Amino acid sequence: MPRTIREIAIARRELATKIADDFLPLEESAHATATKAARCVASLLDGHAAAALPPMAGQEIIDLVSEAARLAALSRASIMKAHSLMQPAAAELGIDFVSDPDCPPNTGEEKQPLRIVA
Repeated sequence: MPRTIREIAIARRELATKIADDFLPLEESAHATATKAARCVASLLDGHAAAALPPMAGQEIIDLVSEAARLAALSRASIMKAHSLMQPAAAELGIDFVSDPDCPPNTGEEKQPLRIVA
């Protein structure tokens, strides 16, 4: 347990580094999961139509995968929201948090421009 101001500062900096090291892979995983789940729903729907299946064939599967995709997107949004709160929290605790170069800058309320993806 840190006892001096210096030890507290060191412990907080180490905590910030550990969280940053763990958080970037979590963000990447959440994004990849949400993306893959959405693609799977699209594949199910496209495949259903392409195979001329009866209208309700496989509907329970489509419903379950659709719900999983919705939850994955919600999870991703929660993780991104947590990310946006980290730098202000670090500043409040007196931690000079320097982002990883792979980490996009926290722009607060500013919206990033939309981009077309294929």
